[in-house]
Amino acid sequence: MSATRNGDGSRTLLGELAKALSAPADDEPDDRKDEDLKERGAERGAARRAVLRSRSETSGPPSPVTNHSHVRVTNGRSATPTPRGATRSARAAGTASRAAGPGVAAPPAGAPPAAPTSPATATNGHGAGQGAQGTRRRYRTSAGRCLALGLICFAIWLLFDANQLYINANTSPPGARRTVSMIILRPIAAFTNAIGISSVVHGANDALNKANGLGSQNGGQQNLNPTCDVGGVMVPCTGGYGANQSNIYAVMPPLPHHVRGLRLPPSPPPVRTHLPKLRPIAQPTDKHPLTMLDIGDSLGEDLGYGLGDQYVGDPWVNVIQKSQVATSLSVPNYYDWPVNLENFLHQYHPQVVVVMIGGNDNNGLVQDNHFVSFGTPQWQVDFAERVQQIMDEVTATGARVFWVGMPIMQDAGLSHDMIEENGVFAHVASITPGATFFSSWNLFAVHGQYNEFIPGPNGTTIDARYSDGTHIAPGGYDYLAQKLVRPMEQAWHIKLAPNF
Repeated sequence: MSATRNGDGSRTLLGELAKALSAPADDEPDDRKDEDLKERGAERGAARRAVLRSRSETSGPPSPVTNHSHVRVTNGRSATPTPRGATRSARAAGTASRAAGPGVAAPPAGAPPAAPTSPATATNGHGAGQGAQGTRRRYRTSAGRCLALGLICFAIWLLFDANQLYINANTSPPGARRTVSMIILRPIAAFTNAIGISSVVHGANDALNKANGLGSQNGGQQNLNPTCDVGGVMVPCTGGYGANQSNIYAVMPPLPHHVRGLRLPPSPPPVRTHLPKLRPIAQPTDKHPLTMLDIGDSLGEDLGYGLGDQYVGDPWVNVIQKSQVATSLSVPNYYDWPVNLENFLHQYHPQVVVVMIGGNDNNGLVQDNHFVSFGTPQWQVDFAERVQQIMDEVTATGARVFWVGMPIMQDAGLSHDMIEENGVFAHVASITPGATFFSSWNLFAVHGQYNEFIPGPNGTTIDARYSDGTHIAPGGYDYLAQKLVRPMEQAWHIKLAPNF
């Protein structure tokens, strides 16, 4: 019994002792927790006051704080209500402390604000260009400024690439789109050539081996001897010759062998049987000037510009420019030259019609619903008929035809095609009274080779061709028009200007 009591008493004493020891142990951590919370609250309050002070010093007085409050709860106990603005400031201070990195304490109460970190030296993990608070700086611009910048870039590209764009338009299929493109791009290309941009681009292409350089722009064309084909007979090109002994001037290159045997159809077109007897062209005067009609394709348009420049101040000559880009004698369903020429003849009553056409006639033609390939014997006959129709239509009104041949081209294949066409032009002119053929070939060739620059008078150099290797630049078409004056006067036995 006693032992039991002693055991029970021991257990009782031990239990009471445990209670006595456990009571202070349970209360003491609560007191310490409260003290820690108070210390942390004081530190956070000091940090919030420091942030608010730094903001007020840098950005002026703070905006009014609303009366709304919120209650922060910690360990189930409500703390003192804190304004929302102060809470946001505390959060910002905590963010700054975290951004400063581990081991760096928040600024103490009353400390002056730290200098802002420059974007170039910020290393907060968000990359350069961010401040201490991690805010990324963004640059904005207006839509109008972006549009203006885009238009400027487009204009620069258009100026530097105008010639290539014009080439692409010229080689596109005939149609309204091609015509509009060439009308728009042609003056731009002329402007770039006038101010020298095309020469810079061309020189850059030469340096990059994308085009042949100056002095080597022959496209592989062989040297051409000054002999001509008239009616299938090769003769030296030394001046006027042919059926009328005065209707072909300048020199022509040798023609391909199959062109040398060119013959017109045995029966000429019916319109030729109604040709009136041609009267001499009267000497033009101030009161009775000579009307000169220019027709053709884009090369004829080049020539028309040159004729306009040549006779702009001449009271004896009126030039009417009616050439149409992208036209040909081979595709009448796009632009019918015989029909339109008839309208021009009735409208303007010219005494002279200057023709330069053929740049688009090297793709074959359709005759009697059958396609005829370019350069074949049948093509020679069919194309000659169309050339003859133009000449007869003009001379039927008593006017004269002055047909200017195609110039040498940069591309060897295109030059070969132009030689074939020139053979047809020269042959038809040689058997047509009132028609004169003028070869422009050697005017634009240097030692028989294609060159963008040709020798001019008095040792000068003329920028004669566009960089596309086909069309004639302003210097070239003015030079060509000047070279036509003397042959025209010889063919018609007149003077074309008072000072000539």
